[in-house]
Amino acid sequence: MPSPNRYPPDDWTTEGSRINDEPKLEAVRQELETRGPVIVKHWHYRGACSPSHLIFEYYEDYLEYLNSRAQPGDAFDVWSLYGLLGQLGSLAEGKFPDEDGTVPRKGAY
Repeated sequence: MPSPNRYPPDDWTTEGSRINDEPKLEAVRQELETRGPVIVKHWHYRGACSPSHLIFEYYEDYLEYLNSRAQPGDAFDVWSLYGLLGQLGSLAEGKFPDEDGTVPRKGAY
């Protein structure tokens, strides 16, 4: 059953960017294990609030946060602290999928 927060005009799709896809999780894990902390911006899907800003030093904490606090449609940007300082850009981006793997192409963040 889809999330009750899914807004059909946001055009949910199985082909969107998902923050919990294995290559993205692996990029974050590698960064945390080899270089250091990551900075996360968590945009709340139709949340009518500012994004949350977090810093993670351990992969297990990052994964627990995604699995316990993310809701379908939420969007995330993840940066390496050192990469950001070095102007390298984000490690991963994507939206948290609904139980059927779909994410919105659009949305109010």
